[in-house]
Amino acid sequence: MAIDLDKLYDKVKILESQLVTSNCDELAGIIHHRMYIVAWTCGSELVEELITVLTSDLANEAIRMHPILKHDFQRILSDARSHLGI
Repeated sequence: MAIDLDKLYDKVKILESQLVTSNCDELAGIIHHRMYIVAWTCGSELVEELITVLTSDLANEAIRMHPILKHDFQRILSDARSHLGI
């Protein structure tokens, strides 16, 4: 079942803020760029890219350094995958 993209945006915005607070500025900047700067042709394209960013080595490093963020990453990834039906 596809999730509401607005709700996904809200969750990602919160995660971006948490990343900045945790001094993970590079990952926060990448997420911000993908969410608000890049023009996507469809929501699914954005969600696919979001999954790529949130499963990257940089994201894994952020989780390793700040384990408290792991739940938020997992929740967003679950929602994103649900949106794509995977």
